[in-house]
Amino acid sequence: MPTRTRFSITAALVACLLAPAAFAQTSTGGSTSTALAETDFEIYVETKNASGSWTELTSDDAKTFFDGARCACGTTVRFVVRVASSSVETKLSNLLSDSDADGEARLYLSQSSGCTSDPTESSYGCVLLDQTDTLDSLTRNGYWTSKEVKISDLFSSDGTCDRLKTTYLWLWVDTASDGSADLVGDSAPSLSLRLDGKGPAAPSGLSVQGGKEALILSWDSDSSSSSTSDLAGFLVFCAHGDGSVALASSPYGSQFTSPSTLIDDALCPDQDALDPSGLASTLANLSPAYLCSGLIASDKTSYRVKGLQNNIPYTALVVAVDNDGNLGPATDAVVGTPVLTVDFYSEYANEGGEPVGGYCTIAAGARQPGAWVLMLLGWVWIWRRRRHRRGTAWFLVAMAMLFSSQAFGQVVLHDYDDGAPMVAADALDSHARSPRTMALELHLGPYLPDVDSGLANGAAPHRTTFGDSTHLLYQLEFDYDVLQSFGTLAVGAGVGYFTESAKAFVADSNGLSNGTRSADETSLRLIPLSLLVVYRFDVLAARWQIPLVPYAKAGLNYSFWQITDGNGEVATLTQGNRGSGGTLGWQASVGLALQLDGLDPGSMRELDSDGGLNHVYVFWDWSHIDASGLGMSHRLHVGDDTWSAGLLMEF
Repeated sequence: MPTRTRFSITAALVACLLAPAAFAQTSTGGSTSTALAETDFEIYVETKNASGSWTELTSDDAKTFFDGARCACGTTVRFVVRVASSSVETKLSNLLSDSDADGEARLYLSQSSGCTSDPTESSYGCVLLDQTDTLDSLTRNGYWTSKEVKISDLFSSDGTCDRLKTTYLWLWVDTASDGSADLVGDSAPSLSLRLDGKGPAAPSGLSVQGGKEALILSWDSDSSSSSTSDLAGFLVFCAHGDGSVALASSPYGSQFTSPSTLIDDALCPDQDALDPSGLASTLANLSPAYLCSGLIASDKTSYRVKGLQNNIPYTALVVAVDNDGNLGPATDAVVGTPVLTVDFYSEYANEGGEPVGGYCTIAAGARQPGAWVLMLLGWVWIWRRRRHRRGTAWFLVAMAMLFSSQAFGQVVLHDYDDGAPMVAADALDSHARSPRTMALELHLGPYLPDVDSGLANGAAPHRTTFGDSTHLLYQLEFDYDVLQSFGTLAVGAGVGYFTESAKAFVADSNGLSNGTRSADETSLRLIPLSLLVVYRFDVLAARWQIPLVPYAKAGLNYSFWQITDGNGEVATLTQGNRGSGGTLGWQASVGLALQLDGLDPGSMRELDSDGGLNHVYVFWDWSHIDASGLGMSHRLHVGDDTWSAGLLMEF
């Protein structure tokens, strides 16, 4: 082998052997070992718990911990620097041994970029928070704990808490003890601290109205606090006119004793209690004992304070709260007085009505012929019920079919099967369809309960309270076919829902309406049940494809009714009668249904084949609903003469 070649190979081998050592000697602060990295250290916050020991804050808690309440109360924290792993401790030991120094660690505060190698320069805005003379704690224990720091000192040098800013805690490590940091600028380990002591603006336009044992507070939806991005909601504070606590057994105070929301005695024992003469003054004056609400959602602009006493003045105000728990300035205090109001149930009784509440109307009237008919039809219904039920989910399929573009594109002819020729609509006779066993109806129509018909001397409490406007009655009816010969005979059961509401009246000294509307809402709700015999003259549609089906219905009904007062509770009278009960009655209907199968016969055949949906109709009918008790006295009349329209599906 040539001498030059042997020399080249020897040089290459020597280079390979020396390469690891060469790459390991990165000079950082006089070190001859591997350099430090930002990820080698973690910084976290500790605070004292109720027992006085230090606990670490989670990252989520730390985001909202530095708020105005803790700033004002002088809450203290400390910061802990922790090495990420045991290998970092070894790295630090190697760096210190290489430089023959003890090293130094510092914590700086800065609102902008990381502190440089010379953080004392004022242009960088770095403030020394704490320092240690050696790195012994980090190398031996794996952590270093700073001294206690008041949160108010983090906000500002003068302790001003009404601020919103982000500051950064920077770790400065000097392993060579030569005054230059191993990690500087944005590459240094840091912790972001969001300091939020600036509460949202006060709501504007606060007003108050008296209700039954309540105050109704309202404020403007366009207030500056409502547009704050971090607005969490609102709190209501209230007190008696003499300054005493309004709600002695309030459940709200215990919900908001957290220092992140309110200053309480446990957090700030030196703070003064609420001064009634300055209820709307400062944060320190808003004691949890005077809370009259839970946290009200930020999109709400009114609140009803319940549990108060009528004819006694109260002082109230509203405070906005942000997501960090900061309370903004309070609104100007308003004074309101709860008043006795006359809800619909009281108005009905005052006008001479004597409704019997409760739900034993059927049992009480068991000797009435109508009650026996009701029980007989119920027995027929149960006896005739079959196991086979087809899914009502086909209602959605039928609706999609009826309103699709295809449904209106082919009315007379349609392909039923890929291999079958096109057939006329009249060829889709009843012999090809599945047996019909039941029907489902969806009703919608106006309704005006004839409550006033049950009173003499022209008394009209319903018209006086709710007016003459109708509201919608929603109904669902299920029919079961019992006979199919010259038309279809079925028994049916239905359920409905109806509600109406209006402002209650202010009561005079005698408890009667003085004609003035109050802030209270009173409502009447009905849930009518019905048991019916149904006849549909569907011969024209079945035999001659005339898509018109006249029908008639008759049967019994039972209407559950409930009247509520301004607090949303069941209204009661002084003699103890409750505004809820039921009224028995009867009803009859005539109507006309239009069969829609011809819009798309083929699709209807497919729906019938797949799910048993035979026919789809739209209908209109007129009904006389007598819900007056079937001759029993003192029943709330809730019937009406009205019409309804809807969708009928036969299975």
